Amino acid sequence: MESIDDLLKKWKEAQDMCVLYEKKKTKYRDRIEKLLKETGEKSFDNDEFRVTMRSHNREMITKKDVPKNVWEQYSVTHHVEYLNISSKKKPPHNVTVT
Repeated sequence: MESIDDLLKKWKEAQDMCVLYEKKKTKYRDRIEKLLKETGEKSFDNDEFRVTMRSHNREMITKKDVPKNVWEQYSVTHHVEYLNISSKKKPPHNVTVT
């Protein structure tokens, strides 16, 4: 039976790998987004992946029930872009964790 120290060490190694892979994912996502912007495309599709880029604008204020003139004077528009990458293939079911 493994000790808690062994399990914590394995958890830390897995956590470090997650951080590394998150950084890699971010780097590749940013490069894909840049390529789409350069071509002016909003989506890409091939046999394995589907990529869609969306943007969203929203207006908000933190106070409830403000008069309309206050809303119009102080609201700020935020522009957010989303990049969604999805695999068209199902993930393998035989992944094991040790």
